[in-house]
Amino acid sequence: MNNLNLIEFAKFASFGFWKEAPHLSLIASSLEKLESRMYNNLIVNMPPRHGKSELISKYFPLWYMVKNPNHRVILTSYNSKFAEYWGGEIINIIEEIGDEIGITISKKNKAKGYFKINGAKGSMSCVGAGGSLTGRGADLIIIDDPIKNNTEASSIICRENLWDWLLSTVYTRLEPNGVIAIVMTRWHKDDLCGRIINKYEINNIKRLLLE
Repeated sequence: MNNLNLIEFAKFASFGFWKEAPHLSLIASSLEKLESRMYNNLIVNMPPRHGKSELISKYFPLWYMVKNPNHRVILTSYNSKFAEYWGGEIINIIEEIGDEIGITISKKNKAKGYFKINGAKGSMSCVGAGGSLTGRGADLIIIDDPIKNNTEASSIICRENLWDWLLSTVYTRLEPNGVIAIVMTRWHKDDLCGRIINKYEINNIKRLLLE
C-alpha cells in the first residue's frame, strides 16, 4: 500500500466509490508534495460541495498514516463534532481494511476524537478549531473549514480569536519538520487564509487557489 499514490489509495479505500476529478487530482498531487516535505504549508481554497474535505480530511490523513505510522496527526474543523466525524470515518476504514493497508488501531485508544496506531507511535487527534491542543504535538496538522459560515467570517471577534489560536496554539504543536494543510471556503478577505497570505511572502507559502 505504501506504493499507491493518494488517488489510487482513495479509490482502494472507498472500494471504488470515490471518483477522481481534475481539481481533486491537482489537490492530491499537492498533498503528496506536502507529505514528502517538498512543501511545508499548503492552502486549498474552494467553494462548498467540491469534495475537498473528503479527500483532504478523510483519505489523505489515512494515506499519510499508512506511510508514516509513527507520525502524529491533528485534524481541526469549526467544531469538535465535525472534526470527530472524520476521525470516525477513518476508524471505520481501518477496521474494514486495516490488515490490507498495514495499520490497525490500538484497542486502548480508540475514539473518534483520539486514536493510536497499534504497535507504532502514531496517533490522530480530531478537535474543534479554537480548542485546546495541550500536550499534543503533530507532524501533520490539517485545518478544515475553521470558519462555519459567513456570519462567523463577518465577526471581527471570531476572526481575531481564530488568528490568535493559530499563532498561540497550532504553530506551537508542530514537531520539527512538521507540515500544515489548510482547506477552507473563503468568506471574507480578512479570514484565516487572507491573514496568512497578507502576513507572509506568498513565495514562502505553497498555495493552491481554486475558487
